[in-house]
Amino acid sequence: MNWGYKIAIFYTAFAAFIIALVVISFNQKYDLVTEDYYDKELKFQEQIDKQNLVNTNSKQVVWKHEGKSLNLVFPATEKVSGEIKLFRPSDAAMDFKVAVMPDSSGNQQVDITAASSGKYLLQIDWKENDKSYFQECVIIL
Repeated sequence: MNWGYKIAIFYTAFAAFIIALVVISFNQKYDLVTEDYYDKELKFQEQIDKQNLVNTNSKQVVWKHEGKSLNLVFPATEKVSGEIKLFRPSDAAMDFKVAVMPDSSGNQQVDITAASSGKYLLQIDWKENDKSYFQECVIIL
């Protein structure tokens, strides 16, 4: 076999390798943190202000993972509204949201039987007496 055939085989193998990489890259699944990333980026300072308000006013939500439920204790019991989000960084299909609805003593129990085991970010965004708060922590289910 002369050098002309070797060059042709090399270029053919290289082209097949590039085509295989393109096919593999198109079949990869990429989860975004959020679909409206740019809109949230513009409002990120508001989130930082909410987190600072939690720290300065000692308004942290205390949480405890017990079996297939997540128990949250809010620092106030009147006029509390908002959203609790369990965000799974590795798979957006496993995220879920629950409305903040504590009972009269400030306790709320979130059923997490649908959640698979792994790392989640617990993001609590709530409003109490016209002040907004945000708290985020890592939990392992």
